[in-house]
Amino acid sequence: MSTTQTIERTTLTNLIYNEDYCRKVIPFIKPIYYSDRQERVVFEEIEKFLDKYNTLPTKETLTIGIDNRKDINDEDYKKVVDIISTLDKTEVDLQWLHDETEKFCKDKAIYNAVLDGISIIDGKDKNRTPEAIPSILSDALAVSFDLSVGHDYVEDGLDRYDFYHKKEIKIPFDLDYFNKITKGGLPQKTLNIALAGTGVGKSLFMCHMAASTLMQGKNVLYITLEMAEERIAERIDANLMNISMEDLHDLPKKMFDINSGVNLSWPALIPSMFTIGTTPPMIAGNWTKPNSSNSFLLKGLSDAPKSTVFDLICLIPPPEPIDW
Repeated sequence: MSTTQTIERTTLTNLIYNEDYCRKVIPFIKPIYYSDRQERVVFEEIEKFLDKYNTLPTKETLTIGIDNRKDINDEDYKKVVDIISTLDKTEVDLQWLHDETEKFCKDKAIYNAVLDGISIIDGKDKNRTPEAIPSILSDALAVSFDLSVGHDYVEDGLDRYDFYHKKEIKIPFDLDYFNKITKGGLPQKTLNIALAGTGVGKSLFMCHMAASTLMQGKNVLYITLEMAEERIAERIDANLMNISMEDLHDLPKKMFDINSGVNLSWPALIPSMFTIGTTPPMIAGNWTKPNSSNSFLLKGLSDAPKSTVFDLICLIPPPEPIDW
């Protein structure tokens, strides 16, 4: 492979020599992804030939197709023919080529979407308004070669068997009966809801769980929409030190420093209070944006929280309805 070989040239070459590759990627590649006009013309001819004859073109058929085009001048014609002449068959790892082509399509889609957004903001695009920008960027970010739409019962049988025997990573309770009914605790990346009436002890239970998770060496983020974050921390302190909240208030500072997490090598426990009506994106942005004062990155925490507690989740407003 020559030093001038690019991913654009590599894709064009394999589109005319590698049928397996061509069938997989041709639905995803768009002419606009080729920034060089001459390379774009070559791709258009390949695509046109495939659509009409359902078979791979050759250098000769591409050259003849170029001869019949009326939208290129003599200079462009010579450059296009030169490009076609360089499309020589080479051995390339198919999986690598597939992955690189997918990356190429994603990068170009995002790049073109950003340019479209700038054009809209500058007023150069008269057909679209700034309201179209989120949709343009969303479509670009969604570019993927993954065509799976769900679980195929027949073809994915082996995957299903592996799933049945996969050992889940769980966060165990410090309550034996809860571990028994959950078969070892709460699986990671799952939603678990504590349901009870008013004043029964939902927050008390969640504070207990936060303290238990912390003592297992895992980061905890406690998002409270009802109680002040200091009150949440107060309950967790009482759990960690195994004393009542009344005794906690009578505890001397020296004893507090020794028994609380202040001077111990524990992971992070961060109670954070938001007002009622705060939406999930607002909460997520507060904790994931690098410039946020609450960001785990700024707090020097390389690991995301293993347990996130919402108290009470019913106070979070529902998302806006989707217009299908």
